[in-house]
Amino acid sequence: MYNGHTLPDKTVAAMVNDQFASLDTPALLQEQVYRQITEKLITGELRPGEPLVIRKLSEAMGTSPMPVRDALQRLAALGVLVGKRTLCVPHLSTRELADIRDIRLTLEGLALVRAVQYADDASIAGLGVHFRKMEKAARQNNLHHFLRANAYFHLHIVHLAASPVLTGIIEPLWLRLGPAIKLTSQELQQLHLTLPVHRKILDALIARDLAAAQQALAEDILDSFGSLVDL
Repeated sequence: MYNGHTLPDKTVAAMVNDQFASLDTPALLQEQVYRQITEKLITGELRPGEPLVIRKLSEAMGTSPMPVRDALQRLAALGVLVGKRTLCVPHLSTRELADIRDIRLTLEGLALVRAVQYADDASIAGLGVHFRKMEKAARQNNLHHFLRANAYFHLHIVHLAASPVLTGIIEPLWLRLGPAIKLTSQELQQLHLTLPVHRKILDALIARDLAAAQQALAEDILDSFGSLVDL
């Protein structure tokens, strides 16, 4: 169990690898379907206000309705989806976006503190994998891959904190943000503009420069919020 001073028995690298394992990894069908739907949320494939029809989703994913229904119910319980008879991705108000901004500033900032203090060098260096995927996606003007890599860049930092509680709070926020971020990212040139600040975060973490890492993270979150409220 994580005690705030040492890493848990399972290394951070192993935790992150588990979290971002390929969908081809053998797992329960329900979990595979859940991962696929969360991927659609992170990349904005599911748009705000779009009804999520179980039959259509199950046909598109090549599975039966049951695991799709279970996944949607799990996401509704987290507040990621809303609705009564038919669930959908909610439209986020300016107030909700501001709340998410403030929570991210605080909790992702806390994740940086713990990452600098406790994460091993290999796990921190692993953040570079997601950054390089962001660079590649930007060069190829691939919005889908960029949004995925960007989300996983930030979630990797959260996992470096080795705190299941922190992870459980922040991950649903990213599932809610994905569709909104997609709406602000249609200009592919914007992708290139976000790379320098992510490079600053990566370099600061590798150097274990907490102040620089937090400053760069805050810059990224605040810039993102500014784009979102201009929707």
